[in-house]
Amino acid sequence: MFGGFGLYCGEVFFGIVSNTSLFFKVSADTRADYETRGMKPFSPNAKQTLFSFYEVPIEILEEADQLARWARMSIAAARSVLGERSRAPVGSRVQRTRSPRRTSARPSARQ
Repeated sequence: MFGGFGLYCGEVFFGIVSNTSLFFKVSADTRADYETRGMKPFSPNAKQTLFSFYEVPIEILEEADQLARWARMSIAAARSVLGERSRAPVGSRVQRTRSPRRTSARPSARQ
């Protein structure tokens, strides 16, 4: 998908390690913490940017207590997205169904 490693807490995807950088899932409440420190969103290639994951500042990486706190906030952000999806009305979910098989327009050989 993105050429890095995904970080999970149980089934919750909350972080990405790509090259030498760590990116955490952000929410509307936590995004400003990253942006005010000049951090950028995860961009696995020139054509794609994931604005829901931002690079973790070096000063946070260097302090274990702060890193753990930011990781917990990231996990909470990821869980809130999962919670929103599970609470969405049934009609709002995209449901994939198989399309009916096409039948051949050719006449049967057994006539």
